[in-house]
Amino acid sequence: VYEQLERNAARLEEGLAPFGCVQRVGAMLTLFVGREAPVEKFEELDRDAFGELFRGLIERGIYIAPSQYECWFPSLAHDAAVVDETIEAVVDVLGR
Repeated sequence: VYEQLERNAARLEEGLAPFGCVQRVGAMLTLFVGREAPVEKFEELDRDAFGELFRGLIERGIYIAPSQYECWFPSLAHDAAVVDETIEAVVDVLGR
């Protein structure tokens, strides 16, 4: 179970990395859009960019936590195809 969770989260982290700083512990991760380094203060976050990402993913049927201060929790229900779909949606929304 944990090996699969680790693979899924690592795959998601790799796909999200071009869009900001991904901070991950095991299968729990957070994408800080547009950041190159870990976030140390809330004031460093781009709330507008997160809002764009959140709304864009919702429109594509992908639900993430509604706050940039919350983590994503990939599970065993999220197989490689779902992870790839999520990454493709982020690419589509952020266009990078």
